[in-house]
Amino acid sequence: MVKSNVIAPKISEWGDVAILAIAVCLFEMLALRLPGAFPDDAFISFRYAEHLADGWGLAFNPGSSPVEGYSNFLWVLILAGCRALGFDVPTAATTLSLAFGLAVVALAWGLFRKRGYSGFRLLVPMVLAATCGPLVLYSASGMETSLHALLLLGIVAAVSRIAASPNVWAFVLFSVLATLLALNRPEGVLAPPLLIFFLYWQRPADSHRRRYRYGLGSSLVLFLLFWGAYSIWRVAYFGSFWPTPFLSKGGFTTSLLEAIRTNIQFFFSRHNNHFAPLGYYFGLLFLLASMNFLTRETRKPEQAADWIGLILFLIYGAAYLAFVDWMPGMRYHAPLLVLLFLPTAGLSGKIIDSFRHYGEKRRAWASWVVVLTVCLMGLWTTAQLELDVASLTSTKQTYAAVGQWLDRELPANAWIVVSDVGIIPYYARRPTLDSNPRSLTDAHMARHGLDTDYIYSHNPAALLFISFSSAEPRFYSQHEAIVSDPRFSADYRRVGVARMEWYLDRSIWVYLRNDIPSPPGAVEQFPKGLF
Repeated sequence: MVKSNVIAPKISEWGDVAILAIAVCLFEMLALRLPGAFPDDAFISFRYAEHLADGWGLAFNPGSSPVEGYSNFLWVLILAGCRALGFDVPTAATTLSLAFGLAVVALAWGLFRKRGYSGFRLLVPMVLAATCGPLVLYSASGMETSLHALLLLGIVAAVSRIAASPNVWAFVLFSVLATLLALNRPEGVLAPPLLIFFLYWQRPADSHRRRYRYGLGSSLVLFLLFWGAYSIWRVAYFGSFWPTPFLSKGGFTTSLLEAIRTNIQFFFSRHNNHFAPLGYYFGLLFLLASMNFLTRETRKPEQAADWIGLILFLIYGAAYLAFVDWMPGMRYHAPLLVLLFLPTAGLSGKIIDSFRHYGEKRRAWASWVVVLTVCLMGLWTTAQLELDVASLTSTKQTYAAVGQWLDRELPANAWIVVSDVGIIPYYARRPTLDSNPRSLTDAHMARHGLDTDYIYSHNPAALLFISFSSAEPRFYSQHEAIVSDPRFSADYRRVGVARMEWYLDRSIWVYLRNDIPSPPGAVEQFPKGLF
């Protein structure tokens, strides 16, 4: 009898470790089904990281003034460090983003275990975490999204630890994670003050209350010192308080109500390049998380993490509606799903426990139905996103081929003009003007919109336009001003069309300045894309 009492906990512990291993393998397997899921924006960060490591500073074009055309400073620093160590930046980015995604799954497992979940009660939420389609997608994208998700879940864990057992190391951990969160994405600065207010509201009523308030105050001061120093440096370095992505994507260039309407439409209907609407998946997870609070019987200390996750999900979710997100899986909202893991896990545990009085056989069947439903829900999102990635992959391959062709054919330091300023400029390795009306990397056009005279004043060697036909030039209406300008017809010739997508027949049309010679065979070697 004694022997069984000693062995039973070990069997349970090893079973929980096996669940972690299964979840990690499942997550990695799904992520590896999305190879080449590089959004164009990922290469903006890659270009900044390489220029920083190579001594050009945080400038999109070497030798030009610094411009804050990225929105992920911490991620750029990490990739610049990889470049300095001799690693290929795109390879390092995909490796690290996958590693951070796996770390999210592992951290969720640790938090579930601390909540007392074990066995089947642990399996259900771990399956939910491992099959979270948007998180899987962006863990294979080379973007900062999975790192942001890890920092969000980490700061929730730190706050939960403070609420349960406050000590100096918990407050220090909170301050560090809060600073990293604000450095990784600008909106990360919203979380720390809100969480400190929440912790103050949850302050204990015992003799440690004064020390608790001192710890909170110290954490806030430490965070403000770090973030304040970074903000002062950033404004002094770039000469602007607002990053160009904020100027171009936020309410300064578009109507706030229009941005909200567009995002809501993207959530519930197919958009842009026929990307799947995942608002139903987001809404179902939010509903399950909310039901956990509606069915709670008592207020327990460990529920602080549930409340924190739900509050941050609502605040960030509302803030992101003001910024139009065209990417599959809703890139801005994707890391917020990890905030729902804990409250959703609490509900799944209650569902499983509710079957006990029906007998073991019925309980087993009902529990497996819960697991199957969760699996199918997550796998459905992954399958949908796998179809969307096919479009990203063909675009990436076509853009990379066009950029490499420009690198071979254009003189050094020749300017190019393109509206998608990630993949093509990265491989072309030429100074680039962002002709998107919502310019990310050009401060002038981010503030003033598309400026034809400004573009032609750079005497660009190549003009590239997105067309919705490979047979005739159906460009964006915003680019008509460039094409209709007399300087275009007088000075430029078309050299090739590269098709990047069957759906909508999207292609990129490339024009070179007339005084740029085409070596023998250069036009014939121009990439055709999907032709």
